[in-house]
Amino acid sequence: MFFFSILYYYLGPLRGLTSIYYFICFPSILFQRKLRMVDILIAIYLVTFLVVKFIQTGDITACILYLRLYWGFIGFYFFFRIHSLKHAETFFMVCAYVTIAEFLLIRIYPALTGILPNYDGTFETMLEGYGFFGGVHSFGGNRSVTGVLMLAVYVYFDLNKEKFSAKKRYIVGAAALLTFSASAWLIFIFYYLARRANKLIFPVALGLMAISVIYLSDVWGRLSFDYIDAVYDVKADEINKNMEYLHESNLSYFFGTAHIESENDQVKGYGNLVGDFSYLDFYLRNGIFGVIIFVLFAVSNINRYNFAMVLVLIAGTFHYHVIFSFPGQIFFAYFLSLNKPEETLNKLQLANSTG
Repeated sequence: MFFFSILYYYLGPLRGLTSIYYFICFPSILFQRKLRMVDILIAIYLVTFLVVKFIQTGDITACILYLRLYWGFIGFYFFFRIHSLKHAETFFMVCAYVTIAEFLLIRIYPALTGILPNYDGTFETMLEGYGFFGGVHSFGGNRSVTGVLMLAVYVYFDLNKEKFSAKKRYIVGAAALLTFSASAWLIFIFYYLARRANKLIFPVALGLMAISVIYLSDVWGRLSFDYIDAVYDVKADEINKNMEYLHESNLSYFFGTAHIESENDQVKGYGNLVGDFSYLDFYLRNGIFGVIIFVLFAVSNINRYNFAMVLVLIAGTFHYHVIFSFPGQIFFAYFLSLNKPEETLNKLQLANSTG
C-alpha cells in the first residue's frame, strides 16, 4: 500500500489522493492491543488540537489539513504497531533507485526539471550553476527531505549488516549523498566519525573528512561555512519576527497561533507562516502543549533499536520539513514503531523473504 507514497510529489495537483492513507491509518489507534498512557495522552491532545484549530479558523478542512501536516505520522505509527511495513527492504530500495535514476536523468536532460511536478521550475538554473553538485529532489520533493530520509535508511542498513548486503548499503548511501543536501552530508559526516570514534582509523577519517569539506566548500557553496552562517542568520531572524504571534492570547501560547502569512486560495484559515524552519513553524502552530506532547511521544518510543535512525530524522528536520513531509511521516512512523529486537528482526526477515 505504501509504495504509492513514493509518487506523492510526482502527482502534482493529484496529491490529495494520498489523503486516503490517513483515513485508513488513524483509526488504528482504536484497535491497539494495549494503549500506553502516552498514547491516550496524544489521542486526547489531537482531539483538543482539532477543536482549538476550529475555534481559530472556523473551517474544518483547515483543521484536518493542520492535523495531517503536523501529526500525520501518528496515524502511520499506530498502523505500523499493528501491521508491519510489508516489503520494507524493497520499499526503501525503490526509493534509492528512483533517486539515483532521477539524478542521472536530469543531468542528461536538464529540461526535465521543468516537466516533473516535484520541481519548482527554477532547478535547471541551479543545475547550470552547480552542475554535478546541484543534487536532486526525487520522491521527497526537496533535496534535504530526500537526502535525510535516505540517510536514515542507510544508517538502518548499516546498523543491521547481518540482514542487509553491502551492495544495498552502498546504493542507499549513494542516493543520500547524491541529493547534495547540506543537512544530509553534515549528519553523514558526524555519523561516519561517531562510528569510528574508538578505532585507530578515526584520526585518518577525520583528516579526510576535513579535506573533503574544505574542497567541497569551494565548488559546492551549500557546504561552506558562509552558507551555514547565512542559514543561522535567517533562522534567528525568523524567531525574532514570529515569536510575538504566540503571545496574542493564552490560547495561542498553549495551542499555537492562527496567524497566516500566505493563506491558501482554496481553504480559509490554512496557509504558511514560516518557510524553511520546520520546528519554529511547528512551535508557532502547536504552542507549548504541542511541543511537550511531541517530545514525550518521541522520547517514549526511542530505544536502542531505533535511536540512531530517529535521531537522524529529527536532526535533519531543523532546516526543512523532513518528518512533516508525506514520505517523511511514513519513514518517521516506521522507525518509531521498531521497539524490540525480535520485532525488528521479524520485520527485516519478512522484507527479505518477500522482497
